[in-house]
Amino acid sequence: MRWLLGAVVVFMLSGSALAQSAHPIVGSWNLEFERGRQMENGVATPVMGRGTLVVQMSGPSFTATLDAGPRPDGSAARPVVMQGSVRDGSVVFEQRAKGRLDINGKVTDVDVTTTWSLQVNGDDLTGTMTRVVPLAPDAGGSAPVRGRRVR
Repeated sequence: MRWLLGAVVVFMLSGSALAQSAHPIVGSWNLEFERGRQMENGVATPVMGRGTLVVQMSGPSFTATLDAGPRPDGSAARPVVMQGSVRDGSVVFEQRAKGRLDINGKVTDVDVTTTWSLQVNGDDLTGTMTRVVPLAPDAGGSAPVRGRRVR
């Protein structure tokens, strides 16, 4: 009987590990997303970007690292680490960053919040990112996100 109890404990532990890695968003993704918006004369122009998103799962929560590559001006951007969880069938990550607004020559630092809401269908990832930029509502808003699993 003792060996049966040991087998049940081993099965339960391995089942728990499988459940954690079984979520379809876990892995690496090549992404296309709106990196930001350039505002000129009241007109918002999307600045598109490509990057790699690596998602890991720990218990009921997720950690994602976004490597967005170099900025449009060629300068290096550091990878961003975000925490997330499942909400209403999507995996939702929240990203907080510092931003700098230049409005008619007056430069102001602001806290920018971006919420990524992502869904997986096989090897395809879709969703939205919604950016909130204080003092510049036209610089925020929602934009689509698309991705493909890295094999």
